[in-house]
Amino acid sequence: ALASLVLEPYGALVDGLAIAGEYTDNFEGYHQISTAFWQQGEGADASWYWMQSVDAEAGWMVAQNDAGNMFAPGLFSRFDWTTVDGTLYFCQSAFDAESAEAARAAPAPDVSDPAEGGCGGMFLWSALSPR
Repeated sequence: ALASLVLEPYGALVDGLAIAGEYTDNFEGYHQISTAFWQQGEGADASWYWMQSVDAEAGWMVAQNDAGNMFAPGLFSRFDWTTVDGTLYFCQSAFDAESAEAARAAPAPDVSDPAEGGCGGMFLWSALSPR
């Protein structure tokens, strides 16, 4: 298992990120998670998030939003994930932080029952199914 790692921006690799893969969320949205980025959507509507730091054991990563993203370009996001009863869930707990440090400091979502809420206080976590 990986401990906390701080990565160089844009393209740094983490070997063995357990959640790496292609997924469909519960809204039929496409996600690709790699060792360097998180992609949401496909084609011209895709949003890209470039990994800056990750704690695979704690289940979070901080990423810089691509400059071409429709929402919050160039700012920073925090993605949290958890697995409950074999289902992988994620919460984008910050999406417009001014810095990587601010995204990392965003409050962690409640992981106690992701199917019922806890993402941002009142939202459901998104379930991811392998493609």
